Amino acid sequence: MNDTRKILIVGGGYAGFYTAWKLERKLRPGEADITLVDPRPYMTYQPFLPEVVAGSIEARHAAVSLRRHLRRTHVVAGTVTSIDHEHRTVTVQPAVGDSFERSYDLIVVTAGAVTRKFPVPGIAEQAIGLKHVEEAVAIRDRLFTAFDQAATLPPGPQRQRLLTVTFVGGGFSGVEGFGELLSLATALLKRYPELDREELRFHLVEASGRILPEVTDKPGRWVVRSLEERGAKVHLNTQVTSAVDGHVVLSTGEEFDSELIVWTAGNGANPVISRHTDLPVDGRGLIVVRPDLRVGTDDEPVPDAWAAGDDAAV
Repeated sequence: MNDTRKILIVGGGYAGFYTAWKLERKLRPGEADITLVDPRPYMTYQPFLPEVVAGSIEARHAAVSLRRHLRRTHVVAGTVTSIDHEHRTVTVQPAVGDSFERSYDLIVVTAGAVTRKFPVPGIAEQAIGLKHVEEAVAIRDRLFTAFDQAATLPPGPQRQRLLTVTFVGGGFSGVEGFGELLSLATALLKRYPELDREELRFHLVEASGRILPEVTDKPGRWVVRSLEERGAKVHLNTQVTSAVDGHVVLSTGEEFDSELIVWTAGNGANPVISRHTDLPVDGRGLIVVRPDLRVGTDDEPVPDAWAAGDDAAV
């Protein structure tokens, strides 16, 4: 009889990757079977994504191959769609083929968060997120393509649309990505004598009265002044009400066409955690954990379950 315990890690992001990596080093060979389930074959180091947007670093430097570094972990390419902890099973949906169940003895839930979406007309069709390497590369490529196309057109509405960029969301990810892309666009103008600096329009839209809620007011105000001095327009206390076909309508009544729209309006609870598990979740859809990251509370601990990262109510 095989007494080897089966450890299942849901998600291969920062928390999931390092959980598996450390377990490989702590556990003796054969002491446990480690399985990690994630739809992507790599861990994304998200703080590097704005630099990938600007080309300051290469995309491969923001990604860590799971199979290359996790030599003793079974990596499953798929998405966990439900967790039944009572019966110690999860349902896995691979990219190709039918879903299947996988059993475990211990589970570590590090599924991460998802980009928070609002029912704004046109956003789902027009906007690009900034959570994955592919999105960062797509943003950069879209800007290069827009410059090439604008350089062949006479001044006018179509050319202005191509040179207009809109970021929605003023948190760390949005502000840093916005600033990096603005720097890239400004530098690109030197190679496009057909284009004028005044034609470049960068809009940062934030629903609250300040950007960078993670820091105090003074640095946030300084960043706004710095961006505006560089030619950007920061819209505070403003929401995007529509972006159909790239035509951006703001809650202030302002309207403009934008070729590139980037959505960085925060994170939302992962659906598998908020709706498809019997693990305890709070009102925000995050897994309830104790200070040691075990699932549950001191009064009602959940055996054999841990959670960490953006899907845990730490």
